[in-house]
Amino acid sequence: MQISLIRHGRSNLHSDFMNMKQFQEWLEHYDREGIAEETEFPKDTVRAIQTAKFVISSTSARAIQSAALLTNSLSFVQNPIFCDAALPSVLGAPEWIKLKPHGWMFVNRMLWLAGHSKEIESYEQARFRARQAVDLLIGYAHCYQKVALVGHGYFNSMIAKELKQRGWAGPVFISHEHWGCTTYTYRRVLEGIQNMGFTVS
Repeated sequence: MQISLIRHGRSNLHSDFMNMKQFQEWLEHYDREGIAEETEFPKDTVRAIQTAKFVISSTSARAIQSAALLTNSLSFVQNPIFCDAALPSVLGAPEWIKLKPHGWMFVNRMLWLAGHSKEIESYEQARFRARQAVDLLIGYAHCYQKVALVGHGYFNSMIAKELKQRGWAGPVFISHEHWGCTTYTYRRVLEGIQNMGFTVS
């Protein structure tokens, strides 16, 4: 069985230096906007999509548009369980502090990992969702053998970590490049639901 994790394409939005308030406005647009259309993609990504028997994406605009470009169709499943983990805001950050969006994302993600998750999904909640997402992906892989997910850098990494913990073979770290693809395989003889990598409650 094979599960390929693909990161969505690059956003259309500008990435200049900005303060926290401007970043929050940028992030709202980022969650709604699509991506810059491209015609060439990494060979590993194209191969994963072409050989996949089942393609799925998150319900974010950038993931849906990416999957549509890669498959040249809308014949794929969309599920919010694969959406990225939310980012908190840095409360009270002085306006003179300016970073590029990637920098603010890093700062906010570190705060989130440290427990700052008021009014958004916490790290523990996201981990639980990642386990549910992996259960779903493994179920699809059991049915279709080769599955491709078009999702998000951070949540894809959480999925990858869970796959590794369940015995799936693949890189320790996923590709965080836009359109990057990382593939995990499971070749053991399947003997019951535990050996398929499902969690059992």
